Amino acid sequence: MGTFHYGPSREGVDDADLELLRAVVTTMLACSTSFMASFDHGDTRRSFWIHPSAELRFDVERERDVDPWHLDLMLAFAHTDEGLTMRSVAAD
Repeated sequence: MGTFHYGPSREGVDDADLELLRAVVTTMLACSTSFMASFDHGDTRRSFWIHPSAELRFDVERERDVDPWHLDLMLAFAHTDEGLTMRSVAAD
């Protein structure tokens, strides 16, 4: 399990999902495109506004290859009004 850090906040995320999230963030920010990323915690959801000046860090325990089909799908979700929603493995 890896960890997504946004400033002082953090989210536990499966390594494969975290690699996809990192690829989405890198692609979106390379185009100076901000978006909403949310993490579901069952009954609650934490959302983060991803933008070029955001303090982000991705700690991946085991690097994985990114499936291009999944990357395209996640990029499409990131471009929607609701943004991208991830499933959190462990809360902050």
